[in-house]
Amino acid sequence: MSGVRKGAMRDIIDLSMNEGEPPPRECFDVLEGIGPGILRKYADPKPLEEAYAAYLGTDPANVLATTGGDDAIDRVFRAFLAPDQETVFPTPTFEMIPACARMARGTLVPVEYEWGTLPHDDILAAVNERTGVVAVLTPDNPTGRAFTTRELLRLADALPPEVVLLVDSAYAEFAEEDHTAALLEVPRAVMIRTMSKSWGLAGMRVGFAVGAKERIDVLRGFGGPYALTGPSVAIALDRLRNGVEEMRG
Repeated sequence: MSGVRKGAMRDIIDLSMNEGEPPPRECFDVLEGIGPGILRKYADPKPLEEAYAAYLGTDPANVLATTGGDDAIDRVFRAFLAPDQETVFPTPTFEMIPACARMARGTLVPVEYEWGTLPHDDILAAVNERTGVVAVLTPDNPTGRAFTTRELLRLADALPPEVVLLVDSAYAEFAEEDHTAALLEVPRAVMIRTMSKSWGLAGMRVGFAVGAKERIDVLRGFGGPYALTGPSVAIALDRLRNGVEEMRG
């Protein structure tokens, strides 16, 4: 482009991926302290699941560590959406919702909405005997709209018992209300969490599926036992143990 000084593009901050601010110095201290054992061995996710469960105030059996939130979303669809079953979701939405539903050979049923409350009635009107998953994001990407716990519970209560409610909560730390405890009481619900956004660790690819133990046990069978690397686990553990207040600002 004429008139743009050389190197100007390097000064532009790319907001399109919603990546967090640079991580604190302590993350690099952890990397510098990593010994050969962490690189030589497969990483054990259990300490990380225990630490994240403590952060959420729940039992470790309700938490599955995954390769970012995308892996958790993918597992939900492969586990709970049969071929040709339908996925109902408000749109616009995060692109991985329809992408993973397609990869599971499901059928997409988008429900268009703009602003305001969760389109409860429109979602229910789209649900039928072929529905396998209803997926919502809160706070939503890309609209930023956050749904209340009351709205989410109302939707969950109205769905047929065989339908799974996927709640992508990647931006949960930015919301005014925390729906985690309430949705953990809903057997059909699976929440998606990540350390890519508010924690600023997108490059570490650390995510979680959170839900009833019975759901999480199923999801464990739809991925390998070593989804995370040793350095990713080490840094995520350090942030959960020492960086919660810093993350919350």
